[in-house]
Amino acid sequence: MYPFATKKFILKLQKLGYKILVWTVNEKKQIRRFTQNNINGIISDYPDRLQKFS
Repeated sequence: MYPFATKKFILKLQKLGYKILVWTVNEKKQIRRFTQNNINGIISDYPDRLQKFS
């Protein structure tokens, strides 16, 4: 799931000035992964799960 949203790819795009958003991230494991990779935004069906990582 999310095969292109690797840490290396995210950092590369951010260095080029892009903001990276991922959507439909509902599993806590995936939310944790993206917050650790400094993603710019996460869209989820369960916003309460996102609050725990902010």
